[in-house]
Amino acid sequence: MSAHALPRLLQIGEFVLNKDEFTLTHAYQRKDSSGRKRRIEYACDECTDVYVTMLRDEVMKDYPWLCRSCRSKKLWQVESYRKAIMNGITDETRQFRRLQRSVLAKKMWADPTKRANLCLKLRRRPASVYSKARSVIRRSQKIAHWLTGEELICVGSYEFAFVNWCNANHIDFDWQISHRMPDERQYIIDAFVKTGEFANTWVEIKGRLFGIGKEKWEWFHAEHPNDSQLWTNDVLNQKGISVK
Repeated sequence: MSAHALPRLLQIGEFVLNKDEFTLTHAYQRKDSSGRKRRIEYACDECTDVYVTMLRDEVMKDYPWLCRSCRSKKLWQVESYRKAIMNGITDETRQFRRLQRSVLAKKMWADPTKRANLCLKLRRRPASVYSKARSVIRRSQKIAHWLTGEELICVGSYEFAFVNWCNANHIDFDWQISHRMPDERQYIIDAFVKTGEFANTWVEIKGRLFGIGKEKWEWFHAEHPNDSQLWTNDVLNQKGISVK
């Protein structure tokens, strides 16, 4: 937007892409004729997302014309800043922030629109996000694939027993394979066995199957009726796979 084309009064919701064309005159236009607060918006130089700020705040920033998220990322890369923040956080502060997050989460889930938007966002997450989430679960264990040496994350004793069995019998397999469902949800089946007696078989390992997990498995099994199997505790015992 050129300087001569810039309106004397910005409309609510408008933003300036060229920061050099923004003047203090625009900064003072904080309310419209009806007394409502006027939003002065900008495009972040890093991610191009639009965010609201004031000219005087940008002058004081270490990294001006960046949204809060991009600015935080820049600041956390500075070791002195990172140490200062971590040293200043007390146990009371951590507890207060946990409580705040809990209250905000409850408010968000109480709103049907926000709940639906979050669910849609979660459904579209890449598979790598699920892998990271599995690694921090308290009952997760890590074990290396006998052939590739890849570190596999097992949640619960059933998955760990299956991977141990494959390693002991030198059975090649892929672990935690992602599939996209028609409604955009993501289903991750535990294993695809590539060699041995059950070669070319999709395997879902479950001690108990219910709720969303059951719904997703039934969809997948309908898509692969001849090459997918559910291995429960009884099935694992029948195959000589001991679960501790």
